[in-house]
Amino acid sequence: MLTILPTHRLNVIRYPRIVDAELAARLIYDLSAGRMPTDFDNVMDTSGTERVDVPVDVMIELAMTRRASLPADPLRSVRNAVLAPNDAVRATLETWNMFFDETRRPILLKATDTLEEALDWIGKPEALTDVRAVLNGFDPALKARCRIRKNSR
Repeated sequence: MLTILPTHRLNVIRYPRIVDAELAARLIYDLSAGRMPTDFDNVMDTSGTERVDVPVDVMIELAMTRRASLPADPLRSVRNAVLAPNDAVRATLETWNMFFDETRRPILLKATDTLEEALDWIGKPEALTDVRAVLNGFDPALKARCRIRKNSR
């Protein structure tokens, strides 16, 4: 599940119980095709993910596709905070990190235990309420519309 929070310049991605090659390819395609902002930081909730079933050859192909979609000289690194990873997710993160140039690091990945830690590392602690709402299944855009509607009376 992907939610884009433009006011915070954040993508919030909640991963399912099993991450397979098809889902991983769809995410990379969405990034590469501009379906989600590639310069926004990402909060990736893997708290419900039990397994990552992406073969190494597919992971290499996806990493190369993602790397090719990044600017040659990024103005800043895109931060990806991975929330509550288990051992399978941590192993995937370690593998994924090997595909990106150490000198210009267009993508930074960090495993975090809490949402607060994730947002502090990204530098957007003010997004806590909206990201928590997204992760609990509530649409912040709906909240904004409700606030506007309430105030317009």
